Amino acid sequence: MNYVCLFFSLFSKCIVQREKLLEAPLNTSILEFISPEQPLQLVLSFRDLDYVDYRDALHVSNHAAIHYKVREGISSNTIYLLHFVVSEGWNRLRLVADGRHLSLKLIDENDEADLLALTLDFPLNKMSLKGFCSVCSGDSPEWDVGDGQQATVSLHPLKSEQQLVVTGQVSSMPYLITDSEPIRIVTNTTLTVKIQRQNSTSVIKIVQVRLPLFTTQSGRVFSFTDGK
Repeated sequence: MNYVCLFFSLFSKCIVQREKLLEAPLNTSILEFISPEQPLQLVLSFRDLDYVDYRDALHVSNHAAIHYKVREGISSNTIYLLHFVVSEGWNRLRLVADGRHLSLKLIDENDEADLLALTLDFPLNKMSLKGFCSVCSGDSPEWDVGDGQQATVSLHPLKSEQQLVVTGQVSSMPYLITDSEPIRIVTNTTLTVKIQRQNSTSVIKIVQVRLPLFTTQSGRVFSFTDGK
């Protein structure tokens, strides 16, 4: 099967998914896109307890976490401030779950800083990690795009210039989805994405081999499709 892989670095192994099932206990590194509109989401189930009546969820934004609980059909929530503000965009985190203990740490190169630590009511069994996420030790996201499929690539909002490397078989025909018409992209090439702020909007320009490819004022994400 032909595929196209879109990523920010040639050496990353962080395949982005919308959901990943994890089992406790665990101590793992994750890569997650976090923004006010797109928080990190964890759905928690407990050992030997019915999921319908007993479950938790944790939504982590850039400055706070909301801990949702369901106990015998009754819902509640608690807000926790993070130990410090997490920058908007792609972040490397360490997720630790053991028994009733759950914690998140921010990874910056080789340093780790505590973000949040919770003691749950019951021992953890399984967790569902949701959002734009990858369980990996790298810091550059990748997207696998199969035949006839499309993927939304989340750009880092704090970087004015970044690169997308498009790789795949020569017979693949990836293209960029726009509001007007699809724009073909050459396989095994590098696209430079430039973001310029103009008042309350962001102008995004994609350049391929030093030639303007596409300019938009819409936002920070793009969709790519393998049109084979």
